[in-house]
Amino acid sequence: MNRRTQTFVDLACNLGWPWLILTFASDDAWFGPRWGPAVAMAAPLAFALWRRIAQGRTSPLSALVIASISINAAIGFLPMEARWFAWKEALLPVAFGLVFAASAMRGPGLVAGLMNEMLDGPKVEAALAERGGAEAYTRRVRRGTVRFGVVTALSGLASGLLAAALVTSPTGSAEFAAQLGRYTAWSYGVVTLPTLLGSMWVLRDVLLALEESTGEPFERLIPG
Repeated sequence: MNRRTQTFVDLACNLGWPWLILTFASDDAWFGPRWGPAVAMAAPLAFALWRRIAQGRTSPLSALVIASISINAAIGFLPMEARWFAWKEALLPVAFGLVFAASAMRGPGLVAGLMNEMLDGPKVEAALAERGGAEAYTRRVRRGTVRFGVVTALSGLASGLLAAALVTSPTGSAEFAAQLGRYTAWSYGVVTLPTLLGSMWVLRDVLLALEESTGEPFERLIPG
């Protein structure tokens, strides 16, 4: 598998597949809340195992996605009052957002690591050195890391507030199942879409910084 294909498979397995399953196929019409997380983890886990066997290392993005889904699934099955469900919906995205933002305090941060997975490292370094754009690019990537952390944290706050407003019954009850369905439907427009748009805005700025700093279009910096 060449580098470009691996980059595409990495993003599809670790971001695309979990997002599709958890967003559209975790209700009772499809896999349900019990099997949905397991199906969502199948692709990241398979990719992580393949990379460990084939390359002797694990994708950090796979590890992050698997940990996030596992924690959410484990907490989701614990009996709890509605207010704790709202806290659960808020705390994990806020925590991950803070981790992302904090990672930019001592370097370019986690977004730089994700970009490095997608790009041809030697080609990018050579282009940055030729134009003297390394410092400007690093500065923009750090800013993008902080922005992505803020977007993620705000999505957690929005999820928590929405859950507090719509989910008022204890987990495991019939009322909870009905309220959870309503919460999930509302979250598409209130949380998922704004978060997706915010993430795309951050990614666009980082890619623009890459092209400005290297003088090359993004397509030429992906491994061929």
